[in-house]
Formats: sequence, C-alpha cells, structure tokens
Amino acid sequence: MLPTGRFEVFIRNTEVEKQTRFSTVIVNEPVACVYLPSGHCKYTLPVEQAAWLHKAYEYMQQKHPEVMRRLNARTVAEEIYLLCERYSSVKHEDEQQEYSARALNQLALPPRIYYMLQYVLGGAQEKFASPLNVSYGSPGYCSRDVRDQIFAADHDAYGTAWTGASVAFPEMNTASASKATEWATKSAACTDIPTLT
Repeated sequence: MLPTGRFEVFIRNTEVEKQTRFSTVIVNEPVACVYLPSGHCKYTLPVEQAAWLHKAYEYMQQKHPEVMRRLNARTVAEEIYLLCERYSSVKHEDEQQEYSARALNQLALPPRIYYMLQYVLGGAQEKFASPLNVSYGSPGYCSRDVRDQIFAADHDAYGTAWTGASVAFPEMNTASASKATEWATKSAACTDIPTLT
C-alpha cells in the first residue's frame, strides 16, 4: 500500500495454510491489515474481529462520548493499532519474559465451551478478557487496561460484585486465581441473585 500518512485498516486477501484431513492446502482468505502511516501492514486480524472492534468503537463514540474524550481516543484505525501493540508478544529480548507472560495471559476459554455456557446460562459476562480475545456474543467484559474502554470494556473486574453468570479466567498465577476465587465467593454470598462464576 502506498503511504497515506495515517493509520489505516483495510481488508486484503492473503495466502493461508489450511489443514485438511489428508493434506495441507494453501487458500486465499480475507484478513484485516492494520497499516502504519508508512504504508506497511504491521498486524493482521480476522475480518470478523476487526468488524467487531469497529462496532465497539462506534458504540462508545455514540453512547459514551465522555469516556472517549477522557481517553483522548484517536481514529479507530490508530486505536486498533495501539491495541495490537499493547497485546503483542513480539518485543525486544530484554522485555521478552514480561511480554511472554502477557501473551500467555491472553489465553481464553475455548470458544466452543464459552458458547455452550452462553447457551445454557443465557449470557455470561467475561471478567478477564481483552478486546482481542473477548467472545463476540458476550453481554459485557472487563479488561485490565484502562484504554480498552475505547472498545466497550469495563476497566475493573473487581469494581462491582460478580452476580449472575460470569466467566473468569484470571492471569495464570496463584495470587490472581486466589483473588478471583475469593471475590467470586464473597460476591455470591452477598446477594440473593443466583450467581455462577
């Protein structure tokens, strides 16, 4: 792409390897490319994910303009770029351990299990997600990064009691798991609302 002097997100076809039952085939599939002002495609996202991010951004602009002003929101393309930068696991060697942990913490409940929970429970909030791993059918989600509010995230998973149905997949360490378990237990004990976390 020729340099435009601004961040852009465009759909393009790219070759992708697909595993079939007996072989690997190369197919052309559309992806959303996040372009730098120089015209270089730095990140690619599934088209559905880019569309969801755009929709969440537009929702926040229309329904919560004060949040967008407070966070000094930029264009949707630049915000998608900044989001990819925040959650990228490709960093300098001296930072590799920290960012490898961040990438590990971006693991999420497998979509088939999450969608089954959504079906059985009638909707479950995600307590530790990001705009890059939230399930598209989620009625709401909490993210650790304040800037993720630009994509309709609630910032603090511990800001309110967990009532109703929730999915909590905290960071993969004992302290985070203990804190989430304690919060879920105390939240359920302090309400008459049926609660499952």
